[in-house]
Amino acid sequence: MSFYEVSPAFYPLPHNKPLTFMIILNRINMLQMMVKAGLMRSAMAFLIVCSLLAIPCSGASEEYERHIAKGRAYLSEGLLGESESEFSKAVMLDPMEPTGLNNLGVVYLKQERVSEAIDLFNRALQLDPGSKSIKMNLAAAYESSGDESNFLRIMGSIEDPDVHYGLGRSFAEKKDHDRAYSELSAALELDPNHYDSLKLLSILLYENGSYDKAILVSKRVLEINPRHIYSMILAGDSYLELGEYEKASDYYNAALRANPGYELAKSKIKIAKGDVEHENRERAGYAIFYLSLAAGAGLAYFLHKTE
Repeated sequence: MSFYEVSPAFYPLPHNKPLTFMIILNRINMLQMMVKAGLMRSAMAFLIVCSLLAIPCSGASEEYERHIAKGRAYLSEGLLGESESEFSKAVMLDPMEPTGLNNLGVVYLKQERVSEAIDLFNRALQLDPGSKSIKMNLAAAYESSGDESNFLRIMGSIEDPDVHYGLGRSFAEKKDHDRAYSELSAALELDPNHYDSLKLLSILLYENGSYDKAILVSKRVLEINPRHIYSMILAGDSYLELGEYEKASDYYNAALRANPGYELAKSKIKIAKGDVEHENRERAGYAIFYLSLAAGAGLAYFLHKTE
């Protein structure tokens, strides 16, 4: 499985907000959009249609809620045909409520009706622009369609440090360090102590020769987890590159104390002491080695179970 292959078992929206409140907000949002666009006649027509169709602005029917509940129950049992029927009925009752649209999109995605799922998720997102669940589903649908550009665009719009870390790791693995830095920076803006982002950032800084910065970030990792051996090794390697052999030895010895049988730490202590020529040591594979140490593959953040 490639990094961008996201499991299509996603996020039916939880239906735990009072439907009355949600419908009122949706109606207000739609009317505001129409008024701002100068579509006064459309706004009036919208109110009239709501009235004629007996879809009151004050709330949705209990029937809508029953269809949503039944659809989710069927979906949890893997009964796609039955869940599609229930969610479709809910959407017919209230096409302006994002829950039904999103959940029906999940069913379509499971049925590999990707273009239809994308349409539903986009409609749901217009009604609820801040929904992480809908964005994750839409991104997964774009990924399934092979549209990497829109996949990255939607994923990048989600304010979640784990998501930005996952994207950053994918770019790092592709050696696209500029975009990797951008995503890791976004993750750390949301959570300055995001552990995985700090670890990966320290690795990238080391690979790019920014040894002073790699040391600083490694120290931040060690503040969060004082026993993270690989950050000790990376800090030691960075000091070694700067010619500060005593400080390098300090970090290698710390790694050895944390794991007395750690042969890599033993060999690096010899290097720092000058027992082995620093310039002649084997460097091949360092980038791969360090990337393999970053705990938690980014892909893990794109795999979600159906709620």
